[in-house]
Amino acid sequence: MRLAGPPAEAVTMNVSVSGLAILSLKEIAEPYLAVDFSAATDSIKPVILKKLRSEVIGRGHRYAEEFLSRIEY
Repeated sequence: MRLAGPPAEAVTMNVSVSGLAILSLKEIAEPYLAVDFSAATDSIKPVILKKLRSEVIGRGHRYAEEFLSRIEY
């Protein structure tokens, strides 16, 4: 895996044991995302997510993502 573009801001909408849903004003075409939670908390390490589905909500895009792994650094 490699970086495909600059960071994009998003808001977490829903979190479960298997994944999360995010809302972004930017359309994200990449099938995998690296998510860094450090702006909100230091207790959650970055994770790799696989995009399962997306839908347009107003001016934004909602993405359902599946947790694949933690990023250890």
